[in-house]
Amino acid sequence: MRYNMKAFVITIMNHQGSLETSWRCIESGYKYDLDIKRFEAITPRDEPLTFLEQEGIPREGFEEQYSRNLNCISAFCSHYSLWQKCIELDEEILIFEHDAVLTGPIPNVPYTLSLIHISEPTRPERI
Repeated sequence: MRYNMKAFVITIMNHQGSLETSWRCIESGYKYDLDIKRFEAITPRDEPLTFLEQEGIPREGFEEQYSRNLNCISAFCSHYSLWQKCIELDEEILIFEHDAVLTGPIPNVPYTLSLIHISEPTRPERI
């Protein structure tokens, strides 16, 4: 099955581990005829607080027990940028974390203007 949907893997371009794991994600996509492109992650060096301010997004609510605050905000900003790209392209897109690996084809889940989080290839969850 060939996917027409654009797919992106969020990658920290100056981090060797992120580059390597994103390549593994890209390669896993090839196995299922999915062409995944790297998308440059926003990192704390990119001043994510300024990004939030420019977008009118409040700084509150980004506390996370397993990550530093700026890392959490940066990850959100990376996803937000791809959500904006989705709107700009006016089409559905797939967003992968750099350490994602496809273990099977993407399930055919009806899209109804919502976000779909796939944690296992056979168990999509609506958020």
